[in-house]
Amino acid sequence: MTAELNEAVAGAQAGDEEAFRFLYRSLQPALLRYLTALVGADAEDVASEAWLQISRDLPSFTGGEFRAWVVTIARNRAMDHLRRQRRRPSVPVPVQALNDLAADAMSVPYDGKRGVHEQSAGFTAQPEWDFA
Repeated sequence: MTAELNEAVAGAQAGDEEAFRFLYRSLQPALLRYLTALVGADAEDVASEAWLQISRDLPSFTGGEFRAWVVTIARNRAMDHLRRQRRRPSVPVPVQALNDLAADAMSVPYDGKRGVHEQSAGFTAQPEWDFA
């Protein structure tokens, strides 16, 4: 398998789509299992990012163990993904809460002067001055 993989790498570096397809089909299943262990349900997204980088950087691959190179790229993409998740955590919101929020916004009467979000926040578009 290593000889076939080395030939496919050389072919893919030369622009042979069939050789790249062979690399993808040979390595993707194991790569996806590895990424699933690292990032869970987002493994396919991370794998696609990894394959984009692999295809972009393939001409600069100079030798060595190709599988290790691919796994290193995938691990780096997984770590980037996990860092991104920690920086921007997502909080699941029940659908009913969104429906209630929309209903609340729609229950505010429109006075023709202010935007909906200004009305719901209690802001006025222009201050009302009392000079009397």
